[in-house]
Amino acid sequence: MFFEISLMVREYTKKRDLDKTKKELILELEELRKQLTGLKKTGRRHRITTESVLHEEVENELQVYRDNLKELMEKRYAELTMINEQLEQEIKERIKTEVLLRKSEEKYRILVENADDVITLRDLKFNLLFYNRAYYTSLGFEENETGEIENLDRIHHDDLPTIGDKRWELFKTGKTEYEYRIKHKDGHWVHRFVKSVIIQDIEPRRGSILSIIRDITKYKETEEQARQQQEQLIQADKMVSLGTLVSGVAHEINNPNNFLMLNIPLLLNAWTSVQPILDKYYRNEGDFFVGERLKYSRMRDSIHHLFSGILDGSKRIKSIVEQLKNFSRIETFDTGEPVDINEVIKTAVELVSNLIKESTKHFSVEYGHNLPKVEGSFQRLEQVIVNLLENSCQALPDAGRGISLSTRYNETANIILVKVKDEGKGIPPDTLSQILEPFFTTRRDSKGTGLGLSVSSNIIKNHDGFLNFESTPGKGTTATIILPVKKEKSDPGGQ
Repeated sequence: MFFEISLMVREYTKKRDLDKTKKELILELEELRKQLTGLKKTGRRHRITTESVLHEEVENELQVYRDNLKELMEKRYAELTMINEQLEQEIKERIKTEVLLRKSEEKYRILVENADDVITLRDLKFNLLFYNRAYYTSLGFEENETGEIENLDRIHHDDLPTIGDKRWELFKTGKTEYEYRIKHKDGHWVHRFVKSVIIQDIEPRRGSILSIIRDITKYKETEEQARQQQEQLIQADKMVSLGTLVSGVAHEINNPNNFLMLNIPLLLNAWTSVQPILDKYYRNEGDFFVGERLKYSRMRDSIHHLFSGILDGSKRIKSIVEQLKNFSRIETFDTGEPVDINEVIKTAVELVSNLIKESTKHFSVEYGHNLPKVEGSFQRLEQVIVNLLENSCQALPDAGRGISLSTRYNETANIILVKVKDEGKGIPPDTLSQILEPFFTTRRDSKGTGLGLSVSSNIIKNHDGFLNFESTPGKGTTATIILPVKKEKSDPGGQ
């Protein structure tokens, strides 16, 4: 509008008459001023009208924008509300999962910590990363002493090569298992079974070694006992076969021996009958040879002794055969028969007389006087004495050491005491407490069975008695059998 007014002024200026007077110019200017004022009023009204129209358009556009914005906000709010509900649900699920995870971790932590098996985790250089409580308690250590367990000196030196080989196998195959021995804090050997696997990490060349280690000491002991029992079964089978063989051999020995026992007295009687005739010939003709080398004068004085010796030897053969048959006989255990302990000692000594002669030059037996009889099994008690005498002979380092055996009756306690004392190597205190255990023996290399003393102890217990041992290493051992003497029952009919 102002631009148009300006153009009008310029046009008017060009067309004006230069000759007009000053008054005319003033009038014209006044007129122009009026026109200009009118134009200004018209332009203002036009601008107001235009602005009103624009304002209305803008308001309309703003209203549309507001409506769109409101709709968008409501839609976005609904989306955010749904997302928020989803997040709340996810948070609840995550919290629940974390609670369950913590409970699971706690449960497995308790299981691992209280497991009897040792559980360890090591890096690939075998540095210890984790261990449970059994790692140190299984070897008798406290938690602050775990450094002692890692000492290789605790591992049995015979098992170190195996452990080295198995470690190479672990890296080659990713798993391995083996057995080894490790020293307990108190000094005894613990047998262990190890199963190890490599757990691979996400990063290459990184991982860890999980090992589960089980104490199999009792299993090994049971396995050893089973092996020994197998040996004992084989030995028992041999003894049964030996018993059968002894019975057969005894029969074969008894037959010719019976001829000797029957014929020797006949020969001795025949000699007695012809001796007066030979004496008369000797007085008249002088000495002469009987056979090729033996003169009659010498033979006459010794013939009775020779025949008596043969007869005594034959009787001894018969006695030994009978004892072998009795010793090998399978007997139903009955402790009801009256037994003379001194007779048990005599037969037992006779059975092992050769072993005694080979083992010592100093053997003595002292028999108690007027011993009352005990109720028991002659054969079983004889077995005990034989076993004790054999042990004593085997304990002697040389024949210069002695063995003594004695019996006596303690009237006050009403018991019979049998003592077998040797001057052998003696038994260490830690071994003395184990000698009555089944299968325990210090002579495994010499085929010791470990059953002799255990069986002997059970036999004495079945007689209501006791078998005790006292020993001093280097000086010898004394075995004492205590057997009760049962009082004779009174006759009810005599009351």
